[in-house]
Amino acid sequence: MERPRALRSPTFQNLKSEISNLKWQCDRVHIIAHTRIPSGEGFGRVSVIPHDPEAFARAIYAELHCCDEQGAELIVVEALPPEPAWEAISDRLQRAAVL
Repeated sequence: MERPRALRSPTFQNLKSEISNLKWQCDRVHIIAHTRIPSGEGFGRVSVIPHDPEAFARAIYAELHCCDEQGAELIVVEALPPEPAWEAISDRLQRAAVL
């Protein structure tokens, strides 16, 4: 099975239109957020995980596996803070992203 794709979004404003422009169906899109929580209306799943870097690092992999198990075609992860404590997590997510 093909890996789900990822879209990095600094905010969730206009997210549905961005997804539509990329020809994705919103109900197959899973959102992982930590600070700005979008309405779950129309999305396949919206997960909220901790904003603390250590807790986020523990939770993100479980959430990604859950999205994969539920058949996500696109996973959108809220942008991480540009702080040293988040660098390793951000790097790993960037390497895992397809888009």
